[in-house]
Amino acid sequence: MLSTVEKVKLRGRRCAASSPFLPFTVPQLLPPIDTPVTRFPFKTTLLLAAQFTVGAASLGLLAFAPPARGEMLLMPLVSGAPVARLVRRSDALLLARGPGDALIVRGDRAALFWPLLRVGVLTIASPKSLCWGQR
Repeated sequence: MLSTVEKVKLRGRRCAASSPFLPFTVPQLLPPIDTPVTRFPFKTTLLLAAQFTVGAASLGLLAFAPPARGEMLLMPLVSGAPVARLVRRSDALLLARGPGDALIVRGDRAALFWPLLRVGVLTIASPKSLCWGQR
């Protein structure tokens, strides 16, 4: 085994003396011992994490944004929300029960979204893979 001093002396020399099959120099494999580890400043790391979080949340919101007209999942956020009554009042067609107390309806987003959100019902897109197995 080589000591640390001998390893430092070998840096920059070709490794052909130790093995004829290694056509590279030692510094290509090992950084110098006194080189500090490169780290990003805390502000940069925080900004990168915040940017990643906002981007991921935006993609998630776009994936579940309700369509302008079509099938939507109405999820009550509070217990006792009058979901069915408000759906009938807005001329939406009740299609099926969703997971939990949710309902799947076909209608207009403009007629459903804000009135239902005021009483605690979230309107999201109705992905068939998640909701349509609940019939």
